[in-house]
Amino acid sequence: MVPQTHQSLRNAVADLQDKYRDILRLEQSVAELHQMFVELAFLVDQQGELLDQIQYNVTNAKDYTAQAEKELLQARKNQQSAKKRMCWLSVCILVLVIIILVPVILNIVK
Repeated sequence: MVPQTHQSLRNAVADLQDKYRDILRLEQSVAELHQMFVELAFLVDQQGELLDQIQYNVTNAKDYTAQAEKELLQARKNQQSAKKRMCWLSVCILVLVIIILVPVILNIVK
């Protein structure tokens, strides 16, 4: 009976040691899982900041585009105005040249 009890105790100790090793492996797995969640949280935080920067840049690009559109409209108006002024200036210079050249030509012809 003693050898059988002794064997039962050895089996019980072996079972306890197996359970203890399983618990240690489980503890290690939980620690690894915790580390993975910490790293995942860090990555999510970084990506959140990146998304915020992208959104900020898109908003700025929209504002700059709107401002550029206004400036282009003003540039077109200025260009048209400059063309009109050049035409008037050309006409005035042509009239002035004609006024100056007509008497000179008439004096030469006489």
